Amino acid sequence: MTLLRPGGVAAITVRPYRVRGELVDLPGHVHRLAEEAGLVFVDRIVCLLCGLGEGRLLNRASFFQLHEARKGWARGMPIHAVAHEDLLVFRRSEIPAGSRKLKDLQQEPKGSSAELDPGSALATVHEPE
Repeated sequence: MTLLRPGGVAAITVRPYRVRGELVDLPGHVHRLAEEAGLVFVDRIVCLLCGLGEGRLLNRASFFQLHEARKGWARGMPIHAVAHEDLLVFRRSEIPAGSRKLKDLQQEPKGSSAELDPGSALATVHEPE
């Protein structure tokens, strides 16, 4: 099932996280999977997870981030809490790969019809019988 129209935009917020002290690049994994699904990368925006107070930035790390950082410091690994999320912006291609241009499909002669196959996202043209 197709959930995003051609040219539609998908914005995904995701942040890296730690497992046993090791940083997992979740934004990188999401980026790769989105492109494998046929989405086109548009932009990456860094969103700080902080507040403003007394003229400075205040960290708004979660309990789990602080817990991992404290465990790391206790083991002699200076780990800092992640203080941002990535906003990854993708769009669906306006013209499915391998198909004719949309303008060409819209100018089909009368009696034929063009449609998008939602299962494969490839344009198919049906000629009259």
